[in-house]
Amino acid sequence: MRDEHPKREQLPFGYALLILSVSFLVILLPTLLLQTKVQPLFFLAWTASFLLLRGKGYPFEALQTGMTDSCKKAVSPILILFCSGAMIGAWNQCGAIPFMTAVGVSIIRAQWYLPVAFCVVLLFAFLTGTVFGACGTVGAVLLATGRSMGFPAQLCVGAVTAGGFLGYALSPAADCTNAAASLAGVDLMKSIRYQGRMTGPAAVLCAVMYGVLNRLVPLEGGTEAGGEAFYQELTVSMRLGWPALLPLVLVVVLLVKRQPTVITLASGALAGVLLSLFYQRVSVKQAVQALWEGGNFSDWTGDLLRVFETGGIKSMADTAILFVFAFALFGLFESGGVTEAVLGPLLNWADQSWKGDLVTVLAGFVTNLISASGMCSFIFTASCLAPIYAKRGWNRLDLVRSAFVGCLFMSLWIPWHSNVITPAALMGVEDGQTGFLIAVPALILLCYILLEALSYGRRRGAKK
Repeated sequence: MRDEHPKREQLPFGYALLILSVSFLVILLPTLLLQTKVQPLFFLAWTASFLLLRGKGYPFEALQTGMTDSCKKAVSPILILFCSGAMIGAWNQCGAIPFMTAVGVSIIRAQWYLPVAFCVVLLFAFLTGTVFGACGTVGAVLLATGRSMGFPAQLCVGAVTAGGFLGYALSPAADCTNAAASLAGVDLMKSIRYQGRMTGPAAVLCAVMYGVLNRLVPLEGGTEAGGEAFYQELTVSMRLGWPALLPLVLVVVLLVKRQPTVITLASGALAGVLLSLFYQRVSVKQAVQALWEGGNFSDWTGDLLRVFETGGIKSMADTAILFVFAFALFGLFESGGVTEAVLGPLLNWADQSWKGDLVTVLAGFVTNLISASGMCSFIFTASCLAPIYAKRGWNRLDLVRSAFVGCLFMSLWIPWHSNVITPAALMGVEDGQTGFLIAVPALILLCYILLEALSYGRRRGAKK
């Protein structure tokens, strides 16, 4: 009978490539041509792959088990996403994020604008775990401030976006760090510290680069008026002071004590609600609503202030749904032997761990080219290669680090990628003004990280 077809029989390379190609085309073409949401496309790709594998005789129970086992890995990052969204919404409402932003833009001076903007967004993305949120909030404010000082938009966008992605990569609240660690089966904080060995120095290198560039830019009467005006407008609209930083202090303490990420973020959200009630003196309904829908400042005036209407559990729903369908899809690939058949030739060549790292970087970059989605690239690369690393006894922390190179940082080389287009859109910058981001900051950053990762892999392989 067809349902008695062995689960692990080798899938022919051509058929596996067909399944993979159909899935990516279903995701890629509508995304590029119709600009539609990617979640229903993952659903269609999952359905098509399932039917193709069933047509080849794979048993329903085996495929279903593979999908559900893969989806279990999505539970932890989804919970972290929801807690992160709740915390961001509560922190906007209680004044924590507005206060940090106001202080940052009020002390910026034109002669240090670029490196300070880079560092401020890096810190913001690290604390909140969202690069798009960082670019759409404090990034938009810093862009407006930089333009008021006479800086070209390309430079401002480059500094803001580079800082956002580096902070995001190091954040325990970020979806990519959680997804990669969960898929690879490694501890989250160990993963962050391990890949931080290359990301940290790269951040320092970028900060120095922006410091040099700042000195070379001829400013047209550089002024701090934009930052001062923003600070004055914000202080009139809500209570700002050091008490607003209490939720941040709590989260930092919990992180230092290495408490679970979910507990840390949930505690930060609860502290934000309490501060909203007793410091900002908002209603109970408004404070609780911020957990779901983000900060509510409809009575404020001024366009800059509306950048804080972000966050909330609801804002993470699309990503959570994407996690479910994407994990199910790649669980299907794994249980059906699709990834094993397609990656087999490359993995046969990768007889040492540093070669495995190269395959990981390449797989991440190619997936980015096809899908234009960093999360899709992370899920595909990590879920496909984690069993290989485990089987061969390679360090799965290296898998996570190499995945960050190929799936996150190298995505900044792709002009049509969502990681390039979305930050520019959030800051209100035309696509043509992102060229500097791709040509200089991403080039220096990614070359440094890639060379460091590969040289480290070769040294480790040589020792063996």
